[in-house]
Amino acid sequence: MSARLGPLEEAGLISRTHQSGDRRRVRVRLTEAGNAVFEQHVASEEAGDVALLAALSAAERQTLAELLRKLVVAAESGPDAAVPASSAPKRSRSAGS
Repeated sequence: MSARLGPLEEAGLISRTHQSGDRRRVRVRLTEAGNAVFEQHVASEEAGDVALLAALSAAERQTLAELLRKLVVAAESGPDAAVPASSAPKRSRSAGS
């Protein structure tokens, strides 16, 4: 972790302070410059999302949002809950397939 935080600290984007009594515990905070970079990144991501979704109609965006919610719920429920065995497509075992 230190190897990843070092360059950010050197660039002035974060500050690190060690907790008293235990040098393994470190508080990491964004500096004003780090916060500005973060906000710039968020704005850039939002602009990219808008541009990407512009290809879809309002109805398609709604459908996409519903499907993504369904995937998130399935992922949070665990692998066994994602696709019940009874609803999984069955493969044919006939000869020549």
